[in-house]
Amino acid sequence: MPLLATFQAMLDHGGVTEAAEALGLTQSAVSKHLAKLRAAYGDPLFIRTPEGMRPTPRATWMSAHVATILAEAEALSEARLFQPRLLDGILSISTTDEVCESLLAHLVPALEEQAPGLRLTFVPLNPDYSFQDLEAGRVDLVVSVNWHAPEGLKQSRLFDDRFVCLMGAGHALAECAFTIQEFAEHEHVMVAPLGMREGRIDEVLAAHDLRRVIRLSVPVFLQVNPTLLGDRYLATLPARVAEELCRRHPGTMIIRSLPFDISEISYYALWHTRFDRDPRHIWLRNLVRKSLNTPSRPT
Repeated sequence: MPLLATFQAMLDHGGVTEAAEALGLTQSAVSKHLAKLRAAYGDPLFIRTPEGMRPTPRATWMSAHVATILAEAEALSEARLFQPRLLDGILSISTTDEVCESLLAHLVPALEEQAPGLRLTFVPLNPDYSFQDLEAGRVDLVVSVNWHAPEGLKQSRLFDDRFVCLMGAGHALAECAFTIQEFAEHEHVMVAPLGMREGRIDEVLAAHDLRRVIRLSVPVFLQVNPTLLGDRYLATLPARVAEELCRRHPGTMIIRSLPFDISEISYYALWHTRFDRDPRHIWLRNLVRKSLNTPSRPT
């Protein structure tokens, strides 16, 4: 069990030092645990990058199973049997539209099977990451990219994604290689669920003394469609979102790699510390993790 706890801490915190602090262990002990895990599973599990230790595909696949084992152990330590089937009331998750879409596909069926007495409610994500609602218990869980979440929230990394460029099939850049300069010179649609006027893309462009022209900002990822983009606008989106949009509108849009390096995006579950050891909450977090790491069914 200590090895699995180390695995989870590495997943959540992205570094040996941070994992050691979270577990109350020395860095040496965490390094030894990680070496044993790598030997046991025949995989490096976590690879060092400029953004910290990133999980390998095998580690990502393992994450839901490890979370299940740890959740069950946590529930047993409470000295009482936790039975989701006896739960009633409302579960409230605050997130953005693209995450909501993924959870609808897998979390809803899981809840119907395991806890049919519960009602699931999705609410929009506030700019403060719904901190006050989490603190008051009005929201159980936030699922989001952690750009600037407030201090005092617990977090667990759920999955990683990357930015890509989406455009109409007839866009001038659709069929040719393009530079960062050309990317900046074209007009853009920005998706800003938290109402930000600029994002990570703009930070990278600024480092190259460039600035893109944002003609339109929308709060919802799934508002990006062929009619909105036309042959005029570019949209920079998480790959999962872009791929889903292309599945919904076959043949009308093209995904291209960005002409510059930018770090991956990490999505997190965020919750208030006072619910950290609550069996109901542990069960919910585990269920959300499983749902977001379940492959989509082919369409």
